[in-house]
Amino acid sequence: MKKIIQVLATFLVVILISGAFILWPKIETYLFGEEEEYIIIKDITRSDTYTSYTDSISIFSERNWNKNRYENILMDLDAQKDGDLINQNEYKELLELLEGAYTNTLKNSISYWTKNRCIHDSINIIEKEIFNLSDTNLTYKGYLEKEIEILNTYNEITKNHSNKINYLIKQKFDTLKVKSYKSLISKYKKNKHFNRCSKVINIIKESEGKIQNYEMYVKEYNDNIIYYIENYKVVRGCNYQHSSTCNDYIENYGKSNHENYYFKSHTLDILDDTNPYKFDYNSDGEPLSCYDFKNYTHYYNELKTKKICD
Repeated sequence: MKKIIQVLATFLVVILISGAFILWPKIETYLFGEEEEYIIIKDITRSDTYTSYTDSISIFSERNWNKNRYENILMDLDAQKDGDLINQNEYKELLELLEGAYTNTLKNSISYWTKNRCIHDSINIIEKEIFNLSDTNLTYKGYLEKEIEILNTYNEITKNHSNKINYLIKQKFDTLKVKSYKSLISKYKKNKHFNRCSKVINIIKESEGKIQNYEMYVKEYNDNIIYYIENYKVVRGCNYQHSSTCNDYIENYGKSNHENYYFKSHTLDILDDTNPYKFDYNSDGEPLSCYDFKNYTHYYNELKTKKICD
């Protein structure tokens, strides 16, 4: 019996010791908290020249675009490397910093340009530089994505938008197209990058006015057509040789003597002078001139063809 108890005691001790080894990491964490990790970082010593150029590049990065300044720093770096004042690794790192700073100066210049009413003597050169960089390097293209979008939008508005609006109003009214352009104009007006750009503001304001007038004139055209059909009668021309007007002739000699000439027609040829309404006035009693519709080619031609105005 005593021997059995000793065996059991020994077994229990072994289990307790094994469990302690297995559970010790958790027990240690519970008692003393998480173990801190220590990373040994190798101290990399940089030359004074390297430090000096990082400062210069940092200052350059905060300024507007200046390619001469960029090229001067680049030549200086080449000279420092050739003179062993900076090693190859330092040169490579400084070159990467300079390239990043250069793209940042382009961003600074576009920001300055939009805030300065889109006026900048070198904007065309800056634009060319941005597109050249983006075409040759995808990293730069991504970094300058916002500036590329701003320039593309500006060019679309200033070079193409007015021509598209002028073409639109020369055509027959298309509700979907007009709605699309009105939506585009609204989008341009909300673009915060051009809220100080006088050229863009004027173009958008002008195009908005053109569309509003276009809608008004199309409505007026339709109203005039309806009004004309409802209120006017026309006659064909007279082939008789009269010393007086046809109406005077009929009044003096009777309608039957003029029957071969006088007949009503539903074609829009010549105004019937006996009608009390005047041919060259619109539904509001205002003079109606085809010239008023000169900018709206489709409707101008329609009016001239139907002879509804002078």
